Amino acid sequence: MNCPICELAGLEENRQQCPQCESDLRPFFLLQALDEQERIEKEQLKQQAEKREQAALRQGRTPILIAWGASFLALAVLLYFIWPKKSVAPMAKQEGPSKEEMLALQKQVKQLRTESDSLRQALAQQPKSAYVYTVKAGDSPIRLARFFYGQDEEYKRLLEANELALDAMLKVGQKLTIPAL
Repeated sequence: MNCPICELAGLEENRQQCPQCESDLRPFFLLQALDEQERIEKEQLKQQAEKREQAALRQGRTPILIAWGASFLALAVLLYFIWPKKSVAPMAKQEGPSKEEMLALQKQVKQLRTESDSLRQALAQQPKSAYVYTVKAGDSPIRLARFFYGQDEEYKRLLEANELALDAMLKVGQKLTIPAL
């Protein structure tokens, strides 16, 4: 699995925290488990429908079965798109974060966003000088421009300041000069 925050590859399935960005991975595993459960339930419904169809064919009830199957499929599709996703019950063996944990995680995300905004503001208030940044896994000129300047279009400024070509690949550990606005 890859970390959804910093995109670090090769994380173990049971890992609670990313070793690189220290993000809590439990909510992402919960979402993965829900998606997997939904896939399994769909497969089970399909297998059940196939078994019923085979039994009906043996008994000579094909037209009734086809009408019933089409109705069931239409109902299943309708419920899939209309039914709220959070109503899907977690798998019996899997325990996800409790409501309190999810609220705490949401609070942490909010705090991190606030900290990020305050860091950007502090950076903007500093004297207009360049900053040296060390490239991390998953960094790209556009991501760095978005982080340091709040705008993707400023990636050109980063490329020019570091004399990089438009198609240049950033290497982990590479030092980049981040010019002030």
